[in-house]
Amino acid sequence: MIRIIYGQEECFIREKLNELKKDDVEIIHFDGSDKSFTIQDMLEACDTGSLFGDKTLVLVKDPIFFRKKISDQETELLNRFINDPPLDSDLVLYTYLNNFDLRLKTYKMFTNNADVIVCNSLNQQSFNNYVRSRLTEEGLSLKNDAVIHLTELCKRNATLLNQNLAVLKLYPDPIDSDTIDRLCSQNDENDAFDLINALVDKNVSKAIYHARLMAQNNDSVLGILALLSNQLRFLYHVAYLRSINTPKQEILDITKASENRMYHVYKTLDHLSMEQIMKLLSDLLDLDIRCKSDSSLNDFSRLELLILNLADRGNYESN
Repeated sequence: MIRIIYGQEECFIREKLNELKKDDVEIIHFDGSDKSFTIQDMLEACDTGSLFGDKTLVLVKDPIFFRKKISDQETELLNRFINDPPLDSDLVLYTYLNNFDLRLKTYKMFTNNADVIVCNSLNQQSFNNYVRSRLTEEGLSLKNDAVIHLTELCKRNATLLNQNLAVLKLYPDPIDSDTIDRLCSQNDENDAFDLINALVDKNVSKAIYHARLMAQNNDSVLGILALLSNQLRFLYHVAYLRSINTPKQEILDITKASENRMYHVYKTLDHLSMEQIMKLLSDLLDLDIRCKSDSSLNDFSRLELLILNLADRGNYESN
């Protein structure tokens, strides 16, 4: 059987994958974005019978043939496999980045013979119910106003909710709305850090993915750029305090940041210097001005161009 799994909610995608990892299957995993990945290797894994289980489960993350065109020869290989898949193996093609190109011929070929599972955000009522069920599962007792505040903060993002619940579980005292403010991250804040980290790594597809998530909660690209600039300035502020050996708790008091936000800041600063932050901020502002001068682009196209330029021109990696 062939399955395709994608969508906006990483936690739901992980749940689906875990459901497939039964005790009686042998699991073979490929990273379809790796330069060493080949379609031939994937097909051979599907054709090879399992030595340790009843079935072989072949998991392929970010398959290249769902992100860009491939050769006619490779397309024919896939077409033959799709029309006559082996009975003793299952192939699962998935992405956490929601970056499959649904217009590609290869994607359309697969969907004719595959079970497509789309893990998108819940509607508001379903998300409200999901929040309360997850709180019960985690043994967390929150006052009603704190539940409402947590629900509003997560903005129908189940993955963010589960990240915040992992933090709240470690908190020993009663949890009220003020605790939610201090300990929990907001969606845009996490995505801004993830976007900055993706730019540092020159991972364009991941950077654009997080930019798209931010676009869902911002009325304009200018709002996204302002948020990124603010996050970079905050990074620089914390980096300076660290450079003069300010204790972490004192940094929290000075910046009035949540512990969750500071965790992301420290994680980013592990591979980004003060000089590199200033270079990224300078390039961000410079390229923003350049992109605004091109009236032929809509707002999001302008943001994608900005990201492509930053990832291509910037040199932000640690030496």
